[in-house]
Amino acid sequence: MSDIFQQFGPPEWYNLPLEQGVIADPNHAIGGMQYCRIGHIVFLRGGVIGNFNYGNVHVGTLPVGYRPTYKWETVIGSETPDNEGSPKNSLPTNRYLHVLPETGQIRLISSVLHTSPRRQPEFRAFVGINVSFVIDNVI
Repeated sequence: MSDIFQQFGPPEWYNLPLEQGVIADPNHAIGGMQYCRIGHIVFLRGGVIGNFNYGNVHVGTLPVGYRPTYKWETVIGSETPDNEGSPKNSLPTNRYLHVLPETGQIRLISSVLHTSPRRQPEFRAFVGINVSFVIDNVI
């Protein structure tokens, strides 16, 4: 890692502005979402809370120079409370993290839509993110 720092310098992390309805997790060490770039690699880290159990949620937007050339996606794991909304019986849930090249939107897409009538629409879930991807364009 020291060779990378010698070539590019230490990373400068930036706070990602979050979209309405997505909030920083106060219990996460980062306290929100951050991004940085080292050469041709972009890193995302942090933890957020939002209503991620109902499909496709816009988390935030990366600026030009930090966006992938092509649509980038990965699977991330998280925990979703049970159908009564109780975190003590949380269920592992896969979500897809997408980064769109044209807009820089970071989106979380749930692999399981919870439709229990007892589940409240305002239910919030935690998602931790620690990923990286390669970009072609370095400004």
